[in-house]
Amino acid sequence: ILQRGVTQSFQATATYQDNTTADVTQQATWVSSDTSVATIVTNSGVTLVTAVGTGTSTISATVATIVGKTTVTVTAPALSSIVVSPATWTPNVGGVQAFTAQATYADNSTADVTLSATWSSSATTIVGVSNAAGQQGQATALAVGSASVSARLSGMVGSASVTVTSSPLVSIAVTPNPTAVVLGLDVPLKATGTYQNGTTQDLTAQVAWTVLASSIASISNAAGTAGQVTGVAVGTTTATATLNGISGTTTVNVSQPTLQSITVLPSAPPSVTAGVSQPFTATASYGNGAS
Repeated sequence: ILQRGVTQSFQATATYQDNTTADVTQQATWVSSDTSVATIVTNSGVTLVTAVGTGTSTISATVATIVGKTTVTVTAPALSSIVVSPATWTPNVGGVQAFTAQATYADNSTADVTLSATWSSSATTIVGVSNAAGQQGQATALAVGSASVSARLSGMVGSASVTVTSSPLVSIAVTPNPTAVVLGLDVPLKATGTYQNGTTQDLTAQVAWTVLASSIASISNAAGTAGQVTGVAVGTTTATATLNGISGTTTVNVSQPTLQSITVLPSAPPSVTAGVSQPFTATASYGNGAS
């Protein structure tokens, strides 16, 4: 068993009919059954096997028609550290932040372990953090105070500090403004709140979204698609984001899709008998996928 990144020397020993033995490392032909797991290099008479990826590989040494084999199992190297990003977060109550966890291993390789780490908060009444599928590391500021958000994996822990404030919300800006939407397509809107202490916060998932004319555009308040505006009919309307009595707006202009191509069928020149009609069809394709 080798850890990824480790190099180990291998030796081939031959046994003869008279029970004598001999080192045949240099004479042998060495092969790894899976070079994505282990590679072999023979240098100055020494055969070196390097563990390059986790998994299992069969290492064989052949002299004449005799083959000797051994199995190498490569495991992940020891975990050295976990770093949680961002390292600090200073939201207002209601703020949401997606934290990430980066692991560093003994061979200096790194990996994003956000989805495999176990997340926790030192004060769940101040900051909540999710371990739900697809939302791992997503933290929500619940009350004024301080807490740490931690990611744990294989006994190693990384943390970030959080300080939740209660500065009043002053304004909400909705972007893009204006918003251009092609009929039948979607455009994501973003709501950014500005607080009295000068800080800003993404409020897209927290505001209530509405449109002035639902006959022209619709807008989502569903988790994962909040703020997504869809063109329903050609025209102009207003989209509004509201939270705690504060609102921000953007003008939504829904336009006709662009004509991209016209296909005429049949495409090959037909053979038509004199006096007989041949029907043709022309199909237009538009930028919104309609035809």
